[in-house]
Amino acid sequence: MSEKLNKILLKTKKEYITIDNLKTENENSVLNTLAEKLFCGNCIVEFNTDALTTNEAIILGKKLKQLCAEFDSLLIIKDRADIAFAINANGIILDKNSIDIHNAKHILGENIIIGYSINSLENRENISFQNIDFLKISKNSNINVNIPIFHNSYSI
Repeated sequence: MSEKLNKILLKTKKEYITIDNLKTENENSVLNTLAEKLFCGNCIVEFNTDALTTNEAIILGKKLKQLCAEFDSLLIIKDRADIAFAINANGIILDKNSIDIHNAKHILGENIIIGYSINSLENRENISFQNIDFLKISKNSNINVNIPIFHNSYSI
């Protein structure tokens, strides 16, 4: 996928869903809730793997990737380029504490979707907007950049 195609693809997405603090014992519940949210399609799903082992994250990530594909939605992995690579995720979302964008693209390929997460507009210094495909802002803010901006719509 080219950078231009990534940006067009992102502009069609309607909701941003975050899967956070997941434990393997509630996996079926999360998958069912996600399927309900994805029913209308055209979503971006961010998978935060912090609470899981790498192996658990890969196993669950493959299920999430398949579910997202069935509903014309994208799976974006938070911070972990290794897991994004292992499950062939659509992209990765980084922040100031993550691997840098250059290394993420080196691991995942030049055409991977790269998002960047900030808490507010005050945290936008040192971000090279031409190297990312979308921006996620935790607090409601208005910013004029030439990339899609998402605010979290729903957390599971």
